[in-house]
Amino acid sequence: MRAQRTVALGGLSIALLLAGCGGGARSATPSSDPRASTTTSTVLAADTSRPAVSTSTPTSTSSTTSTTIAPEPTLYAPPPGEPEADLKSAAARFLETLTTFGPGGAQEASSRARLAGAGYDPSLAMQAPLLLAGAEESVGEIVYPQLGGLTGDQASVMAVLRLRRRTSSGTTETVVRTVDVRLERSGDWKVTGVASDGGTAPLAARPDGLAAEVLQSPRLEMSDSARWDVAAGRIDQRILQLVLDLSATKSLSITVFASGHPTNVFGESSVSNHTQGRGVDIWAVDGKPVAGSQPDGPAHEVAASALAAGATELGAPWDLDGPGGPSFTNALHADHLHIAYDS
Repeated sequence: MRAQRTVALGGLSIALLLAGCGGGARSATPSSDPRASTTTSTVLAADTSRPAVSTSTPTSTSSTTSTTIAPEPTLYAPPPGEPEADLKSAAARFLETLTTFGPGGAQEASSRARLAGAGYDPSLAMQAPLLLAGAEESVGEIVYPQLGGLTGDQASVMAVLRLRRRTSSGTTETVVRTVDVRLERSGDWKVTGVASDGGTAPLAARPDGLAAEVLQSPRLEMSDSARWDVAAGRIDQRILQLVLDLSATKSLSITVFASGHPTNVFGESSVSNHTQGRGVDIWAVDGKPVAGSQPDGPAHEVAASALAAGATELGAPWDLDGPGGPSFTNALHADHLHIAYDS
């Protein structure tokens, strides 16, 4: 049975249909309200056609005062053929539940009650404080849930999460974070933790050189988490140059550089190249998801270019150079391009 949860946002009641179980995949369809509201109030506004990422200032989120009634939140629904659809749906439902709330919903008691009511461990709310901090009201929407780690019974999903929020001061803001959600499978997938809520903006950063070029490029679509990594100087110059070169003719949707990625290679003791600022994950090329891409498509072309540029790790839906080379493929890399350099 599904439980209907109604969230009030600036005078608009938003009904979310969420299954009552905290584990496994559940379908959820937002209700439709065709009525045109004439209420004048400051509410959250969003562009749901493409991921909304602040591009004006690399170290801050977009902030406005708006009188536009926000559309109902778009709940994640995996497209046909999406790799590990049940796993991704489980991570998405959790984040949508945690980050969509009305006035006062960011308070600890409210957050715990919201999760408990949906069948999740209420203590999970305290593992992602930055997803709630400063918000009076919030709508959380999944831009894309990428695989970050996968074994037989454990997984990481790095979800690019758009937060449309109203603060206590009445301003609105859009923040896009890359969040590392951990899950275990015992029958259905169940959320067990939040390993990263996407980092923080650097203080008084003044990026220049390649970092400034990356942040200003209209062909590079990044979460704020990724932008903060670049602005803070955390990313290897080789990676910055590579994404600029790869985006010369293709637009790239970047999931993660460092913040929001598992610290270690998932299930292993070795530290990930992402943690060292030497990796980048790309979930879409020219607006087309890497998942389901064909060998004659733009994602394959970008992968081949990265290999030719000397990348020492290239995870993709295809192995481009055979056994023993830098290129490899497996179930984990069915939905993105992982490009990295060793030290």
